[in-house]
Amino acid sequence: MSNTVLHADEITRIKALLGLKHLEVHLRPSWGSQSPGFREEIHGDLKTLMGKAYPLCDASISHCPSLGGFAFTQFDYDQLLQLGFDLEETYRVSPEVARRVCLTAAEYEAAPSAASLWTAKEAAFKALKGVNQPKTVSQIVLNSWTQFDSQIETVAVANPTDFKFSKIFGAVLKKNPYSFAFFICIP
Repeated sequence: MSNTVLHADEITRIKALLGLKHLEVHLRPSWGSQSPGFREEIHGDLKTLMGKAYPLCDASISHCPSLGGFAFTQFDYDQLLQLGFDLEETYRVSPEVARRVCLTAAEYEAAPSAASLWTAKEAAFKALKGVNQPKTVSQIVLNSWTQFDSQIETVAVANPTDFKFSKIFGAVLKKNPYSFAFFICIP
């Protein structure tokens, strides 16, 4: 599997910000939604990887027209978590679309950009898989945005106990032309 979009040092930074012992990000243009058979290909490669680490692993898939991929983590029994991952072509996220996933105007205004907000909400929604997942993305309220540099921001879910978790937080990595978001939920 290849990843020529994100470099090892960028993944290491995300891993450190999220407090993960292990994080892999696999990306391919052939997994983008414009490629025929992209779903089968990405699911097949992910299933192979997860089969080697089950049950102490989690993963999340995302794709946009030009790129697709997944984030994968392994953990110990003392570090149970759920992982969410999203990617998008930054230019595709308009302010109008990002505003639609917010409960309040203040939530939208606090976000560094429409693409950061959109990908973070999508990644948080994916991390809340199973019975804790809300019906809509707009039920997830983001706050505590912190910008580390021009490339990375962190953010948290304002209401984690509503979803039966003690912490739900993530990081957004902007690398032109893409925005990537990674979220974890901790019981």
